[in-house]
Amino acid sequence: MSRMTSTSASASASSSSSPAALKSSLLRLVSAPSPPARADVVALVAELEAINPTDNPATKNDLLTADWSLLWTGAASAEEDELRRSKEGVGAIVSPSARVADEDADKEKNPLGRSLSTIDVNDGAGKPFAKTVANQQNIDAFNGVVSNEASISLFWNAVVLHVIIKGRCSQSDARPDTRLDVVFDDVSFKLGRDKESASNLVTVPLQWANGGRGPEGWVEVTYLDDTLRLGRGDKGSVFVTARRPAGSSK
Repeated sequence: MSRMTSTSASASASSSSSPAALKSSLLRLVSAPSPPARADVVALVAELEAINPTDNPATKNDLLTADWSLLWTGAASAEEDELRRSKEGVGAIVSPSARVADEDADKEKNPLGRSLSTIDVNDGAGKPFAKTVANQQNIDAFNGVVSNEASISLFWNAVVLHVIIKGRCSQSDARPDTRLDVVFDDVSFKLGRDKESASNLVTVPLQWANGGRGPEGWVEVTYLDDTLRLGRGDKGSVFVTARRPAGSSK
């Protein structure tokens, strides 16, 4: 999708202002083959946040609990993106994330973790040697458990590397109605076609980071319904996630 086309779609959705139209436009934008313009995504996110249908979303365990496909993440501007990267530290190295979304983003400056989950390397003959095929966030709000996952197809789709970072979440004392505090405990690397049956290569505890507490932060739940979750993180990230169908393969 070209910048002109995506901007037009954003403007069209904005003019109608219906939640369904805004959601449809946002999902179409972030699912397009070409990375969308940052400003278009952020504008649609802001419009949906303004009409969030769920009061006190951080308390709605039934809506939060799900496997969520991470469709897009980035900061509101290139300057904020650079600041976010400088703050992410260990969290950036181990946390899966969506593709870099802005045409002016400098990929060489991306931390290892962001590069790891946006891999797309061909072998010179147009065949994918290594390619990220999935990113998702899993939340069990009832038990306070979270995980971020990236799946990377390797060696011409011969095998899949699964990177899984596990942690804990709870309602924030600062803003219990809208914010979740998150602490990450460990990161695992598994190899195999299917994540559930994949061989575990190594699990690395993360308590050595952040003064023994492990990587931590918070996420403000800014929009939540039965199919879409939007959020803003303490490092400046904006998240667009869609609920995965129950029983879908991971």
